[in-house]
Amino acid sequence: EFTNTMLKGNWDKAREMQLDLFDLFKILFVETNPGPVKWSADVMGIMNKRMRLPLTPPLEENQEKIKAVLRNLNLI
Repeated sequence: EFTNTMLKGNWDKAREMQLDLFDLFKILFVETNPGPVKWSADVMGIMNKRMRLPLTPPLEENQEKIKAVLRNLNLI
């Protein structure tokens, strides 16, 4: 939706969406990517969190932070 909004040239709406998603963008890089992204996708039911080394899930403390942001955005 965000990309489509930009491609349509609706810059004001895209900027609003970017600001709404800023906390998500920030928290997904709290640890080495793509671990937090894959873990979040599992929490959201998009994919399973099975990871092969060197990927690992985020630390437990960061999992709670990620969940808080996902809840805030009504993604879980």
